[in-house]
Amino acid sequence: MSNIKHTANYLIGNIGIKALGFISIPFFTHYLSVEEFGLMSLYSTVLIFLSTLLSLGMLGSFKRYYFENNDDFGAFLFSNILFLGLFFSSFVFLYFYIIQDISIFLDIPQDMLKYTIFISFLSLLVKVKLDFLQVQEHSKKNIILDFIQALVLLVFAISFMLYLDNNKFFGKIYGDMIGYGILAIYSMYKLIKIIEFKFDLKYIKYSLLFGLPVLPSMFSSFGLSFADRLMINKITDASDVGLYSFAFMIAMLLQVIISAVGKSWQPLFYKAMSNKDYKLLDNIFKINSKIVFGASLFLILFSYEFVYLLATSEYIKSLDIVLFLIIGFNFFFLYTAYGQYVSYSKKTYIDSIITITAVVLNIGLNYIYIPKYGYEASAITTIISYAFMFIMFYFNAKYFLKYRVINIFIISKIILSYFILLLVFLYINMIIDNYLVLLFIKFILINSYLIYNYWDNITQFKNEKKWLK
Repeated sequence: MSNIKHTANYLIGNIGIKALGFISIPFFTHYLSVEEFGLMSLYSTVLIFLSTLLSLGMLGSFKRYYFENNDDFGAFLFSNILFLGLFFSSFVFLYFYIIQDISIFLDIPQDMLKYTIFISFLSLLVKVKLDFLQVQEHSKKNIILDFIQALVLLVFAISFMLYLDNNKFFGKIYGDMIGYGILAIYSMYKLIKIIEFKFDLKYIKYSLLFGLPVLPSMFSSFGLSFADRLMINKITDASDVGLYSFAFMIAMLLQVIISAVGKSWQPLFYKAMSNKDYKLLDNIFKINSKIVFGASLFLILFSYEFVYLLATSEYIKSLDIVLFLIIGFNFFFLYTAYGQYVSYSKKTYIDSIITITAVVLNIGLNYIYIPKYGYEASAITTIISYAFMFIMFYFNAKYFLKYRVINIFIISKIILSYFILLLVFLYINMIIDNYLVLLFIKFILINSYLIYNYWDNITQFKNEKKWLK
């Protein structure tokens, strides 16, 4: 019940945040050109990369140290935040020394890169506060702050875009600069109440030993999710980045669901593993899988409606790759579930080895096939890369770390129904031209999935209702 409650909170919060994003998409796609939309996506990509680099992978150690129930967490937090601030200050000088070379290599405006380095550090400070609320299982407070963050950034971005006459995508950058600045000050104000102003190098050592080995994995995760946009921009142009990014935004709706179940899953995973309650893990994984694969099927069935409502006709051709990106996120969900065993074992170097291998595979495939088949090839390489990671993390947890892992076969019924209904839809979509008939069939298919996979839950609910009477 605790898992369901926190999942519901995170799901509602994430849906609210994505709702803000989706409300804004028609504005961005109509107010910006496809090229400017692509440049805005490239800015977001660089922002994530720099935030990852400046974190040194240390934020994950904050969660781990908190779960160890030490009474010196305040001193631990102060030491690490101060260290990250000092690292940022020294890194900025190197960054500006080579910024022109970075701009030429990535084919990205230099002015964009100048602002992004400062925004990335501000966003990092906000994330510390959000992560702290998560480990405390304050899911409501977490989603409220996360929602306020999304709202503030959106309002500032749109305001600046309406003000600018040229390079309107810079409105997003200016908006983030002010928005993250305000939120970073608020986050530090709240955290200062629990901080103990005591610096000790042992805390830095703990975090670096945890974070540095996983940093390559974090960069690899970045490579799998975002490096394809940099490659598309370099090999083709920013307009193709815009089309790919739009399709990715539709598929990212599934990640909203995955993020919601993941945030509630992580604290329970650590507790269940500590108590050796493996049956609980199996049951939660099955529940989460029903939710994720059901959402995946829904997004694929109604992807045309999403694209039609959110963008101009210029973006319709991106619909072809939405299906593949969503299927790729199915494997993303599976690999993150089995990837928890690496974090629990503290053998984070394994995470790095697997993800680095996956990103090399992804970049290699993109390098070969984007020039031949265009940006569409990146959608296929996404499936291959995430599927590879799922397989590797599963075998690592079961045969190398030798844990009693979640039984993958408990969701075979879910996966089978998902692919059968998907194939039925793809076949019907080829032979039926009438939109209303096809829409009716879509509703039949999604309801068939729900009835088939939730029949036991429905029966149990009915029996409990009879018993109460």
